[in-house]
Amino acid sequence: MKKFARLAVSVLVLVAIVVGTTGCKKKNVDVVNDEFAPVSSLVMTEEEAALLNEKMAMTVYHSAKDNSCLVGETHLVGYGTEDKKLESLVSSIANEVIKGPQDGSVLKSTMPAGTLQVGKAIITGNIAIVDLNKVFLDGLPATKKEAELVIYSMINSITEIKEIGAVKFTIEGKEVKDTTAGLNLTLAYKRNLSVIKEKETIIQPIDESQADEYNDVALE
Repeated sequence: MKKFARLAVSVLVLVAIVVGTTGCKKKNVDVVNDEFAPVSSLVMTEEEAALLNEKMAMTVYHSAKDNSCLVGETHLVGYGTEDKKLESLVSSIANEVIKGPQDGSVLKSTMPAGTLQVGKAIITGNIAIVDLNKVFLDGLPATKKEAELVIYSMINSITEIKEIGAVKFTIEGKEVKDTTAGLNLTLAYKRNLSVIKEKETIIQPIDESQADEYNDVALE
């Protein structure tokens, strides 16, 4: 099993590199996983996870080179050892989105330069609340389409965790109703697959006809 875990991680890294060199094709594929953690991750035991220094493979979304869509890239994300592992995992994924694509990737970061998390994520029901600094708000694009690419890179990455159904943003602990692009950040936003044109397949895909349909709708 240990050899398998190491081999599987190597395969994931290779897949991520291959996907990063492609354009935006209409392909939305998720992986079904009955374990705690991501929709699209490896299924591994606690012992196998320990071999990865308490990290797990997650799909993190960044912008395509031409800013036309989001593309998934595999990152190894830490989930911590404390009691609140879900909050820790959400915070770690948010940080991966902020850090941007891995070295050598052809993808681009969506986050405004200087964006930082302020404290750890909060989980309320199935909603994750991510607190970012004012730099993020000030750096959001003025057009709605571009601004949505920014927020959905964070939302779609975090909702790879099956326990999280929506994501809400606060700015330095405060709710912000209006942005330059007209987005209402007091709402919690569901996963939006319409902005994802390609996503890597990890281990085994399900039939696309069985995939859940997500709407670009904000939850009250």
